[in-house]
Amino acid sequence: MGQAWGLGGCGGPEVQQLFNRPDPAPGRGEVLIRVDVAGVNLSATWCVRVWGRCLGGGRPFPRVLGMEAAGTVRRWGRTSTASRWVTRSSASRSPAAAYVETMVLSAPSTARIPADLYAPVAATLPIAGTTAVDVLDQLGLPAGATVLVNGVGGGVGLAVARLAAGREQQSSST
Repeated sequence: MGQAWGLGGCGGPEVQQLFNRPDPAPGRGEVLIRVDVAGVNLSATWCVRVWGRCLGGGRPFPRVLGMEAAGTVRRWGRTSTASRWVTRSSASRSPAAAYVETMVLSAPSTARIPADLYAPVAATLPIAGTTAVDVLDQLGLPAGATVLVNGVGGGVGLAVARLAAGREQQSSST
């Protein structure tokens, strides 16, 4: 039995609670992750607003919150496609369920965390990091372009600024 944080019923922040839930077991193509750090972002707020008004598709309560996490792979499901050498993993999950002690994810939705990457940073990468990469890819800026990032102090803004600077350094060294 593990603990989780989520919504106990319909309502606003007042229905959030810590509750016990059975430990999940990974199935075929899945991995069991012990969550070390969970990311907190706007998507969790959205879930509280939508699920709290009971617009969550009739799923039963309690509902676990959280969309991204970093942790350690504990067990692989039968014939999982996950690489057996992965021990630290960063993951995104939909529907939300990252504010837990352990979670099951499909193996392809996980990524290996490099040994020198701090787990709290890795926990922010699935949503903010991929959004930042997507923004820069869609902009298709030429080398030397100036980028103004409104909200650079937020998760996506900080990732955009760092990635843009890194891309500039790469282009100037080639």
